[in-house]
Amino acid sequence: MVTLDTNVLIDFLDGIQSTEKLFTSIKNGKINSNISTLVECELFSTKKIDELEKYKESVDRLLFLFDIISIDRIIAKKAGELRRKYKIKTPDAIIAATAILTKNKILITNNKKDFIKIKGINVFLPKEFI
Repeated sequence: MVTLDTNVLIDFLDGIQSTEKLFTSIKNGKINSNISTLVECELFSTKKIDELEKYKESVDRLLFLFDIISIDRIIAKKAGELRRKYKIKTPDAIIAATAILTKNKILITNNKKDFIKIKGINVFLPKEFI
């Protein structure tokens, strides 16, 4: 199981080639993946949603590929610990906590520098993971 950061999904939606192999593996069931409900929120907050109806439809279809993990009390507590310990932003702490509390403890992001210092997860760029 891998956890994906928002920026990886946005890059895929924008046609960035470095994400193609990863998403092909996810679509084919070779990689089990999840996202936080926070990622879902961030996807629907982008300006492209207002500008392009096609983009909203693409987001809706894309979300069916993932287990969506709700922010419960366990994730909230872990995110609070991470935020305090590593001085990171709340959204990053929630995404990291989601990755830490999954079986394989893998986070795929385009911002490794935001997460690399966090103990308990393995952080990869999309092109590094495949």
